[in-house]
Amino acid sequence: MITVYGDPISGNCYKLALILSLTRCQHHWIDVNVVKGEARSADFLLKNPNGRVPLVVLEDGTFLAESNTCLFFFADHSDYWPADSRSQAQVLQWMFFEQ
Repeated sequence: MITVYGDPISGNCYKLALILSLTRCQHHWIDVNVVKGEARSADFLLKNPNGRVPLVVLEDGTFLAESNTCLFFFADHSDYWPADSRSQAQVLQWMFFEQ
């Protein structure tokens, strides 16, 4: 099962939670309190050296960091990711602008 490390007060984590819900992706969520420095713990930094959430661990053990990377991964091949290149570029444009 996919595991997600995230802080419920984070907007970037909210985006990920939303796409996971919309795509009905089964996952296990682990709360990480960034205010308390939990994303800077030695254990967490082994998983994600940039010390930020969200962080996704795929079933094969691959780590995905950066919220928009995760959004693309879960939206790809769904109704939430366009099929044509121009529309994909426009979605990416907004994703890059948003960050």
